[in-house]
Amino acid sequence: MSRWPRSSFVNLLLLLLTGGWGGTRAAPAAVVVSPEAPARTVVPLRIEGNLPVVQAAVGGRSVSLLLDLGGFDTVALRAGVLDDLDVTYSGATRRWSDAGGAIHRSRAYRLPVVELGALRLEDVPGHDLPASAELPVEGIDGYLGLGLLRAFRVIVDYPRGRLVLARGDAALADDGVATWPRLAAQVDDRGVVSRLRTDGRTLRCVWDTGYTWSVIRPRAARGLAELDDDGQRHVVVDALTAGDADLGPLDLVVHDFRQPPVDAVLGYNLFTERAVYFDFEAAAVRVEPRPAGGSDGAPAAPSSP
Repeated sequence: MSRWPRSSFVNLLLLLLTGGWGGTRAAPAAVVVSPEAPARTVVPLRIEGNLPVVQAAVGGRSVSLLLDLGGFDTVALRAGVLDDLDVTYSGATRRWSDAGGAIHRSRAYRLPVVELGALRLEDVPGHDLPASAELPVEGIDGYLGLGLLRAFRVIVDYPRGRLVLARGDAALADDGVATWPRLAAQVDDRGVVSRLRTDGRTLRCVWDTGYTWSVIRPRAARGLAELDDDGQRHVVVDALTAGDADLGPLDLVVHDFRQPPVDAVLGYNLFTERAVYFDFEAAAVRVEPRPAGGSDGAPAAPSSP
């Protein structure tokens, strides 16, 4: 696989729900959770091509979904998958632009039933993914985004292969998240954003499971960048701090991404080392302490073609 990070497929679909970049509006949770829903749901999570994938059922059909913190929709499915489902289309459409500037059009729909593990959600709104929009992993039917995740407290746990969805603090008591170092986070039309310090500078960073590696803009990397053996520019920061949390050391590929308007994206190589807890209501992120032995278990950066 190329070291060049593939960006979140729907980090650009923010336009679809917010109408533009650079503001501070946060997309609300778009699903209604029944009071009878389980307080804590664990969904198996697997990694394909450095991206997290969960299995769900929509209208009784099994679907593979990219877990994408960069996407603001609920469950967005490929048009070909929707052809086999009992879906209600509203007649509304949305236009959005991808990283290359191509314009796509998506249809609004409502899904009768979405099941994630023991969790059952009914009448879930969303938008389709047209044939013109390419998914980053072969065989994926769509993505699961913030429009659904924001209805819960969420643990994204690559090391243990699980996604945890909880409806209250008590549901996560046994996971120990209350003891994990805390960072402030803001959810707006850029995604889930934290301000982190390194080398005397502040970086605006988006947490995005849809990135196959962490990346940093060239202008934010000035004075930090160096050449890798294969000629790819990258930064290795020893410390990346906020509050009582330190996410370093972390390797970030220098990549001039166009959207969202932040300095860096925290992708696969951060998530693969330890679990991350998102409390959207409290505007907080908590990161599991690094295992004993430091970064010895950190992944190696993918090699160039």
